Amino acid sequence: MSEMANKINLKEGLKILDEAFSKTRMIMEGHDIKFSAEEYLKFYEYPICPLCVYQLCAQRTSFENSSILYERYKYGLEECIHSLVLPSLEDKNDASLLLTELVAKWSSYQKMVKWLSRFLCYLDRYYIPRVGALGLLELAFRCFHNLVNAKFNAKLIPAAMSLINQDRDGEKIDRNLLKNVVDYFYTVKSLIEVECTCYDDFEKALFTYSSAYYSQVASHGLLHYSYADYMHKVEWCLKQECERASHFFNLPLRQKLMQVVKSCLVDHVLTKLAEKHAVECYGNYTDYQDLLSKCAELNLQDPGPDRNWNMVQQP
Repeated sequence: MSEMANKINLKEGLKILDEAFSKTRMIMEGHDIKFSAEEYLKFYEYPICPLCVYQLCAQRTSFENSSILYERYKYGLEECIHSLVLPSLEDKNDASLLLTELVAKWSSYQKMVKWLSRFLCYLDRYYIPRVGALGLLELAFRCFHNLVNAKFNAKLIPAAMSLINQDRDGEKIDRNLLKNVVDYFYTVKSLIEVECTCYDDFEKALFTYSSAYYSQVASHGLLHYSYADYMHKVEWCLKQECERASHFFNLPLRQKLMQVVKSCLVDHVLTKLAEKHAVECYGNYTDYQDLLSKCAELNLQDPGPDRNWNMVQQP
């Protein structure tokens, strides 16, 4: 068969790829989709052997065809997010239900993107480097981040903070769910190059919520505990927070978080601590530098990810 007979036009190629989009879209609808060898050949290779996408991108109108395929890929992703992801998050007001739905949709989305990027890999190899466009994976993750987090960050991040504070209070939460949500935030940041991602917003919120939480702990402790009991409580809080953080956060974030916690429990209340110690020591006002030295000795070491701890039993 002649080379011309093997060629397909743009309309025929898009029809084949639309079938691939429809099939992969079913993954987002909750179906366990697998492509048979015949289907893979149909979507990845044109039935008469030459690659479908290659055929479209290697013709004289290749640049125009490649651009159309790239935009069709982007449109397919955005349509899927608008029709299947955003509505599923809209009516979730419970923190756990909202985050569970986010994790589920993100997982399905990644599977869908994996297949689509395989079918269109020719664009990644030749068209995208030529025009300096975003790679297929980065484009897909940026679409998800920009559409989902732009609309739901105001709900997603407080929901994550709510679970963290529940965990601090000794309430039972799904810790794997929280870990998966944090992983989503971090994965997006590592895969897309934008000035501010949902991870950056999450990190800021983590420090803000943690500061508020432990400032309340400090106020309560200074009012109701002796100096010795307060310092014992501080050491206990630091140990619990450090071990808790090791389940959810990477090392740089854990270190920054622990500094925030220590500042709230110790650094910001040093004067009151010194006054409390002086009263309890019958007017023998503690040397400020001595108090600083004692506070500096508080353990902030990271226990690592495999340590178990009891978050309910308090001193």
